[in-house]
This record gives sequence, C-alpha cells and structure tokens, in this order.
Amino acid sequence: MPLVLVGCGSVSEAQLPSPPSLIGSLPTPEPTRTPDEGDKLLLGTAFFHEGFETGTDAWTLEGESAGVAWRRLEGNFCGGAFAMLIGREAQAPFVDAEGDFLLTLKQPIDLTGHTRPHVAYDVLGSANPADSLVLQPEARRPGGTWQAVGRETYAEYPRMVAHRYADLTAFAGGLVELRFRATLRAADQARKGLLLDDIRVLEPTNL
Repeated sequence: MPLVLVGCGSVSEAQLPSPPSLIGSLPTPEPTRTPDEGDKLLLGTAFFHEGFETGTDAWTLEGESAGVAWRRLEGNFCGGAFAMLIGREAQAPFVDAEGDFLLTLKQPIDLTGHTRPHVAYDVLGSANPADSLVLQPEARRPGGTWQAVGRETYAEYPRMVAHRYADLTAFAGGLVELRFRATLRAADQARKGLLLDDIRVLEPTNL
C-alpha cells in the first residue's frame, strides 16, 4: 500500500480524533525539545494544495531501508481519506532503519506576484526517541541548491496533529521547487513512523 496523510487545515486541534493506528501499544515518546514551539495553523487562500487524495503521481518518492519508505496511507485521520507515511506498510513497528527519505514535488510552484509565501503542513508521528525520526522541508530555485526552510519536526505527536509552516519569502517572485526530507537515525526502540498531510502554499493572513 502506498503512503498518504489526510488534510486537517481547517480543523482545530481540539476537534481532532486520536488515530489509534499511531498510538498502538508503543510508549509515548519523550520529547527532547519542542522544535515547533510557536507554530500554528496558518490562515489564507492556498494557491497550491496537496492532500494526496488522488495519489502520488505529482511526487517523486526516494529512499528505502528495512521496509521503511514513503507510502500513501488510507484511513480516517481527520476528515480526509489519505496521507503520506514515512514508515512500513500498515504502520508496522520498526527498529532497524536509517537514512534519508525524500518526497519531492515534480513540478515547481510559481510564486510570481506573491510577497510572503509560506508552506504549511500537518504531521502526526510516533518514534522513541522522538528525534530518531525527523522531517525537514527544503526548497530551491529550479536547478539550484536545496536548502532547509523552517525547522525540523520530531516524531513526537502520536495523538494530536501538529500544524507546521516554513517561510518561502526568499523564493517570492519566481519558481520554487519543494521537497520533504525524512531522516531516520539509529534507535534501539520500535517506531511507527510519521504522517505528512495537507501541504499548502499560501500568503498567511494571521502572521
């Protein structure tokens, strides 16, 4: 089964159900830090949106280790039917997996006419330690060098969707290519993965 994440952009965290497949019987990760402190749900009209409802044809999926890869996941997460999972099929727990896994948008996004573009996205995750599975958005001009935008997200949100965003203002006025890098680091405890969904590029009205 491929990987998927369901969109929750217009739903408050208090309304979100707890996805039992992420909670499972694994211990709740102990966060080593809170990398997304201060992040919130961005408001505004999105001029790019991906909820993976129609598949992953618009994306290139790279990386595999011990059965772990990007895959489209179907389920009832928060009002949608699909999301992207960095993990094993059926979110089976795993220990022995390391490396980088890339989810790259095949076509650039046109930021012409936009002055404060941001990319917003939602995550759920379960890893122990939480920093053994990290998600980082990256961007570049076509043909340029990839650079990290925004902060890392640790897989420390097994019960509540975390709303994340990154500033793309440096790429305003032209084309930008976008990808998400998931990095698995050595761990000796079972992990279940990280869900990515509701990717939006917009000019925020509440920042």
